[in-house]
Amino acid sequence: MHANYGRAAQIDISVHDSKSAFEAVSRMAELFGRIDVVIDAKMRSLSPDKNASRTSQLLLEQVTPFFRSKKRGRIVFIREDQSAGPLLPDGLTSELAETFFPWSHSLSQNWPAPNFGVNSVAVGLTEDLLLKKFPHGKSIRASLENLQKEHPGLQMVDSHEVTSVVLFLASVASSGLTGQTLRVKRAG
Repeated sequence: MHANYGRAAQIDISVHDSKSAFEAVSRMAELFGRIDVVIDAKMRSLSPDKNASRTSQLLLEQVTPFFRSKKRGRIVFIREDQSAGPLLPDGLTSELAETFFPWSHSLSQNWPAPNFGVNSVAVGLTEDLLLKKFPHGKSIRASLENLQKEHPGLQMVDSHEVTSVVLFLASVASSGLTGQTLRVKRAG
C-alpha cells in the first residue's frame, strides 16, 4: 500500500468455473492496473456458501500468474476463529481447523519469500455475527450479555482490530511473513 497511490475496492463476483474466475481477476487487473493483494473474506457464518473453498481455489489459480509476473503478491484469507464456536454452523470449526487453515499454510509453501505472502486471519466474535444470530435482540449489548450467560468469557472483537491485522498482512511491513494464521479474538 502506498500513501499516495494506494487504491482498494470491494468487488462482488460470482465464480462458478475457471472462465468466470479469469474474468473476475481480469476485471480486478483492469480496474487497478495490477494486483498486489487479494483478500478473501468468505465468512460462512454470515453467508453460508458450501463452495467457498472451491471459489477461493479458482480465483487463486487465476491470480497466481499476475503475482508471478510481477514477482510479488499477498493473499490474506479471513475466516472464523474457533473462539466464536458457539455461534458457528455445526462442523464449521472443525472444518476450518482440519482442512482450511492447513490448506492455506501449505499454499504458502509454494510461494518464494519475501515478496510473496499467504496468511490467514481467524476472527472471533464480531458484531456482524452477533446480529446475524440474534436479529431480534434489543441491542448488541443485550444480545452479548445473554450469550455470555451460556458461554462465559466470550468477548466481542472490534472491527478496527480485524482491519488493523488485515492491513498489516497486506502491507510491505509483513514482508517475509507467510504461512501464518493470526487470531483476532478477546479472552474474557
